[in-house]
Amino acid sequence: MGVKTQEIHRELRDRICFLTYPPGSRLGEIELANEFHVSRTPIRGVLAQLEAQGLVNARRGVGTIVTEIEPEALLQTLELRKEMALLLCQMSPVEDARPLSRGVAALMRQCQVRGDTLTVTEFAKLNAKFFELIQQISGNAALREVTEKLYYLTARLWVHSIPKLNLRDEIGHFIAEMTDVYMALQRNDVRAVGHIRWLHLTGSIDRQAQHFRNDLQEEELAV
Repeated sequence: MGVKTQEIHRELRDRICFLTYPPGSRLGEIELANEFHVSRTPIRGVLAQLEAQGLVNARRGVGTIVTEIEPEALLQTLELRKEMALLLCQMSPVEDARPLSRGVAALMRQCQVRGDTLTVTEFAKLNAKFFELIQQISGNAALREVTEKLYYLTARLWVHSIPKLNLRDEIGHFIAEMTDVYMALQRNDVRAVGHIRWLHLTGSIDRQAQHFRNDLQEEELAV
């Protein structure tokens, strides 16, 4: 995949994951080709990759449609992500992870300075930057590819849930996680980073599962 195609893929993936393109949105080849000043061929390649990642479906006679958010299935994917967080820090870890702490510290400062002024989308983008930073802890390219796919597959569920959760609390959880990871990186304790990620993902899953159960109860009461 060429550099331009990679940029288009990243942009469209982010629009889907941060709900700029909500579920059910139609992605037109011609419109996207015009927007990015390319032919339809690279757009088709990008859409095929997004479909392989579970973010869109190509429907004959309709076009390419952003997939629906299915909380139950995505919560199961989050459970897998939790275990993969441990593997990421065990398989081919970098010899010296301490330089990564500088990037974590910068993200912590952004969260602390912006605080309550962060929007859901801005917060989600900071979370994605943190994820991509931690990806660098492993030298196993195949594992990084799998964990990246799982992250962006579940990112929409998280962005979708936050408005009904407490954004200030979620920012607090995020800062706490980054603080713990920062301290572990400063010690070059890569395995500790994996366990910290596992613990915080467990808390996130529990909160989202409770939100999902509450939604189901509200739907049942409304019937």
